[in-house]
Amino acid sequence: LTKTTRNFRFRTYISSHNTWANPDLYVGEWYEIARFDHPFQEGTVGSRVVYRLLSESKMRIVYRGKDGRTGRDRISSAKGRLSADYECLRVSSFWFFYSDYTMPACDSAAERQWVVVSGRSAKYLWILARRPRLSTQVLVRILDQVEKQGFDTDKLHFVDQR
Repeated sequence: LTKTTRNFRFRTYISSHNTWANPDLYVGEWYEIARFDHPFQEGTVGSRVVYRLLSESKMRIVYRGKDGRTGRDRISSAKGRLSADYECLRVSSFWFFYSDYTMPACDSAAERQWVVVSGRSAKYLWILARRPRLSTQVLVRILDQVEKQGFDTDKLHFVDQR
C-alpha cells in the first residue's frame, strides 16, 4: 500500500513497502531510463548513476552522463545517508544541504532490475534500470504505477542511452 499525504506546500510520497531497508539491492550501476528534466541534467545523454555503500547507512552516489551537444563528460557526486526508518535516502550534493529521496515503485525481483526514485515532492522523478533499456511491457507497468501516485508522466524525458 502506498499512502499520499498532503502538506501545505507539496505532496509527500511515502511508500510502506518500497524502502531502502536493504541498501545492497541498490549498490552498483543504474541507467537513467527517464527523468523529469531540470537545469542540472538538461541535455544530458547516456546518463548513469552508481550507488556505492560506504557503511551500513552511508552511500556515495556518482552521476555520469554526456552533454548531448558537445559530448563532454558530466560527472557529479553526492553523499547519501539512510533515514532511521529506511523510508528515504537523504542526499547531499552541496555542503550540509540534504534532499530526501523516496522510492514510489520498484521491481519485486530478488535482485532489483528497475527502481523509481523521487523527491518528497512531485517535481523530481527518475526511472532507473540495470540495463540501458526496459521492455515496453515493463515500462507501461512502471508508468501506470507512478501515475496512480500523482506523478505527471507526460513530463518525463526519456534519456538517449548512446
